[in-house]
Amino acid sequence: MTTRSRSRGLTPPYGSYRSWETFIAFVKTDLDPLPDRLDSSVWRTTPFSGSTRSAIQGALLFFGLTDPQGKTDRRLENLARAPNDEVKRQLLAALFDERYGPLLEGIDLPRATRGQIKTAFQSAGSGTETSEKAVSFFVSFGSEAGKELHPALFGRSQGTRTRRKTAANRKDVDGQAEKIEELPKKEVSSENSSPVNENIVIRQDGIHPAILGVLEALPKDGQSWTNAEREKLKVAFGSLLDLTYPTIDDSNARML
Repeated sequence: MTTRSRSRGLTPPYGSYRSWETFIAFVKTDLDPLPDRLDSSVWRTTPFSGSTRSAIQGALLFFGLTDPQGKTDRRLENLARAPNDEVKRQLLAALFDERYGPLLEGIDLPRATRGQIKTAFQSAGSGTETSEKAVSFFVSFGSEAGKELHPALFGRSQGTRTRRKTAANRKDVDGQAEKIEELPKKEVSSENSSPVNENIVIRQDGIHPAILGVLEALPKDGQSWTNAEREKLKVAFGSLLDLTYPTIDDSNARML
């Protein structure tokens, strides 16, 4: 079976690349050894649900890391447990060439534009809206794989990362980083505190992965969202806070 035939009929992944990285990290920390099949019983143990889960499953299928029935390929485990960044880069580069290569035949990546990649993805089955997201995922994947990509591919939202920060910007970013560092250190202790749920998985310096998943839905630099989308995120975030971070009774807290 040729590479072209293996990739035929599979549309390029278009989910959040950060969610993809979180999933790979989850495989390393929580799925050891890697199950023979990623079925519904396994997915229920992950911090993903809904569209995020579907996007990750689509990416796994596209890269040949699972088959349509969820049977896992050894390369998924190799990727998650890569001993260093160089080995991981080589594994990603091999997947990049194998899976994206046939879709971009004839395109010189160091000179390619987002429009060219988007058109190629649409020819492979991506929708008008998902093709733009697929290009963003492709750029992030290619960057991690060490591929040479034209700066135009990064677009406005990612291209801003390369701009030289002013002193004020650096101060603001550093301040936000300090606040994030302080979050996992804050604890509330009381004899009346709700018992800790032993089934809760804490990752990313103490921040629950489900919370991180919701934060990924925030608009990126240069993007906008509707009031309805903002309200949905607020409701989802509040519900996850209640689920993942138990609180103590207010009357008891005032007595401490």
